[in-house]
Amino acid sequence: MSLLKVAVVQDWHPYDVISFQEMLDALPEFKFYVQNIDILAADKENLPKYDAFLLYGLGRTIPETGSVIEKFSSEFLGSTNAGIVLLHHAILNYNNWKVWDEITGLNSRSITFHPNQDVNFSFPDSENPITKGLLPFSLNDETYKMDSPKESPLIVTEHELSMSTIAWTRQYKNSNVFCYASGHDSNAYNDSTFREILRRGLLWSMKKL
Repeated sequence: MSLLKVAVVQDWHPYDVISFQEMLDALPEFKFYVQNIDILAADKENLPKYDAFLLYGLGRTIPETGSVIEKFSSEFLGSTNAGIVLLHHAILNYNNWKVWDEITGLNSRSITFHPNQDVNFSFPDSENPITKGLLPFSLNDETYKMDSPKESPLIVTEHELSMSTIAWTRQYKNSNVFCYASGHDSNAYNDSTFREILRRGLLWSMKKL
């Protein structure tokens, strides 16, 4: 069986490259292509070949109208059945840009962030295929204190320095979107439950779960 192709966007925000790549390599169904948003957005020939887009970069400013990044975000994303997965700081992209509001389901991405927090997670929807059968777990991770989305939560926490909803799903045009606010560093990358949630989230976004 051929591997599912996933474009991984990582730019600007520093991260543990080796641990992140080792996590990706441990997810057996996929072939990952890590790249900068500028390169991906301009590569019109290969964009339709991806089964999903795993966004892990942090865009600091709203893209200029007519730029390749603006067109990729507002015109290409959601135009096919390819999945969209927003991991950790990618959900914070482009505050006050309506396009990202619609992709994430968050009308405001103004936050305070809190590194090295010990966070307990639980799963309120025991039948969702992304979390079904998983047991509550804990991570040491960076948390975001911000408004939670209106969508039904998949993963929640009661941590006082965190948004209450950690993961959720939604629809953006033709694409399934999985948003997961965890995943700052190797503490998350190396965790087996975190990896399984990401694996299932990718498959769900591709409409294969």
